[in-house]
Order: sequence, then structure tokens, then C-alpha cells
Amino acid sequence: MRSRLLLAAILLLSAATAAAAPNYEGRKKCGSCHRSQLESWEKTAHAKALDSLAPKAKAEAKKKARLDPNKDYRQDPDCVGCHSTGFSHEGGYEPKEPSKYLTGVGCETCHGAGSEYRLLHRKAGQAFEKKKQTTARQQLAEAGQEFQ
Repeated sequence: MRSRLLLAAILLLSAATAAAAPNYEGRKKCGSCHRSQLESWEKTAHAKALDSLAPKAKAEAKKKARLDPNKDYRQDPDCVGCHSTGFSHEGGYEPKEPSKYLTGVGCETCHGAGSEYRLLHRKAGQAFEKKKQTTARQQLAEAGQEFQ
């Protein structure tokens, strides 16, 4: 009886831990609020980082790194980790099932998994509201806030 209770407790604890792990959500979720930042990012080399691993892409850079410029490195775990978002992490980029929102070096590469980062956004907003302060609309617009 005791061993069953212990096993049940261990299973519940491991399930709770797994559920608490931050999850990568992709730039689409970030871009729904931060449109101008997403549009700017889409024009950068970070946005096209995974494309640079395709055969014949960035041939000179590959030669310099002593790589075969004709080889497709988009499935290579030694390369993909730096050219995608969240590779080898829960919900991150998976070469066998690529999500178009996790290709390239996206928002979550620096800011962390979106599920965790959104929680920080929410907490900061709640703390700001609790102080009953306001920020002038112009100041928010200059800081990049999108208004519809």
C-alpha cells in the first residue's frame, strides 16, 4: 500500500514539473502585439538563419568553416541549434517537424520561452496598474507599443 502511494506521489510530482516547464510559442504570438518589431526582424539575417543552411546557400561562409557548400545542413543538430529557436527544448524547433514560427533566430532565442516571458509581461503590467500610474500614449508609442 505504501509503495503505491509513493509511486502515485512521484507520478503527480513529475507531471506537475513537466507542466510547469516553459514552452516555446513562436514569433507569431510575439508579433501579435509587437508588430513593428516583427516586421523589422523579418528583414534581418536572423530571420533567414535557417535558410543559410540550405545547399548552395552562403557557399563562401560554409567553405570558410570547412563545410561542404552543397550539403543540406538544415537537419544537422550541430548547426540547427544556432539557426533556429528553442532547438532541443520543450516546444522548440524540431527539424523533423519544423514550425515556420520557430525557424531562424527569433524573439524567444534571447527573451526565453514565450510562455514564461508572457507571464513576466503580465506581472509587470499588474504591478504597474497596482500603483495606479499611467503612461502617456505618446511615450508608449515611441517605445514601440502598437495601437489600433
